[in-house]
Amino acid sequence: MRNDDNGGGQGPVLFGTDIWVGPRRGDGAQRIGLTERAQAFSGLPKFVSFEAVVGTTLVPGDVLMRVETDKWVGRIEVPFGCKVSTLNNGLMEEPALLKRDPYGEGWLAELFIDENDMKALLESGQARKALPATRGIAELKARGGLIRAEVVIDGGVFSCVRLSGDFHMFPIEAIDAIERSIIGLTPEIGGVKAAVCAVYEGGHIDSPGMSPMDIANVIVEAAGAAAQSYGDKVL
Repeated sequence: MRNDDNGGGQGPVLFGTDIWVGPRRGDGAQRIGLTERAQAFSGLPKFVSFEAVVGTTLVPGDVLMRVETDKWVGRIEVPFGCKVSTLNNGLMEEPALLKRDPYGEGWLAELFIDENDMKALLESGQARKALPATRGIAELKARGGLIRAEVVIDGGVFSCVRLSGDFHMFPIEAIDAIERSIIGLTPEIGGVKAAVCAVYEGGHIDSPGMSPMDIANVIVEAAGAAAQSYGDKVL
């Protein structure tokens, strides 16, 4: 096995939609972290504590760490057997790194992962080689103003959506509600339109000169831009 692979070829491996595993490093350890999609669902990190210590041997299902956010308290379990090489103790001092830089300074730990476990998980489909998460931007000039959408596609679904422009929307909180409604969806116009319309109907939203379809179209167009170009890789 090459020293720079991860049991499934070069590039990160995803376990479900929440955990990524990077390539094997020079000493044989592999860095793991939480995906941007996991961050989008979990909220703003407030507190991090590690259950494991360096040198600990873990089996599948053992708890590596606990995380508390503004809307979730939970534990991060390892899906494979491993030995802990390094823990990112900087997360305890600055938990926000988990969300701000999940593929960089927000990594969780470096582990010596059991190669047989990794191989078995890949073969069973419980793990898969990840496509790079990509960012796309699109703009649409509606009657009510310019709509700008910036999205991140990770694992084939929206992991981040940001809307901006010179349009007007009331109440202002509706923009955040629309962004959150798209997270986890595949970039298909039907599903995106349904999500946006549901927010409009539930929130009694007023957006002069701009329709739910305008918003859905620019979001999907941004996803198309992400799919066409890997020049701005996130992972």
